[in-house]
Amino acid sequence: DLFLEAQPAGANEFPPKPTSHHQRDTKMGCLIVLLSLIGPRFALAFTWIFTTLVDRAYDNVIIPVLGFVFLPWTTLMYAIAYDGDNVSGVGWVFVALALLADVGSYKASARREYYSI
Repeated sequence: DLFLEAQPAGANEFPPKPTSHHQRDTKMGCLIVLLSLIGPRFALAFTWIFTTLVDRAYDNVIIPVLGFVFLPWTTLMYAIAYDGDNVSGVGWVFVALALLADVGSYKASARREYYSI
C-alpha cells in the first residue's frame, strides 16, 4: 500500500497516522458534512418564507423553530405532508424517514466525535 511503511508483522497494532493527503480529504469531508447540515435548514427556511406550508401545518411558531434547530428534515417533511386537515398514511412514512435522517445525522456526528478523540 502506498501509505503503509514496511514493518515486521505485529510490530504495531495501530494503523499508521494519516499523511497530509488523508488530512486534506478529512477537511473536505467536514465541508460536505457542514453543507449537508445546512441543507435541510435552508430548505425549511425557504419553504417557510416563500410558501404557506409551514404556517398551515403548525399552529404556533415554537414547534417549527425548535424543529429548525433540532429536527429540520422531520419538520420540513411534516409541513409538506400535511394536507390541511391531517397527514395521510404515506405522509407518515415520509415523516418517519425524515426522522431517521435527522437521528442518523446526529449519530454520525457523535461517531465522528468519538473517533476523533
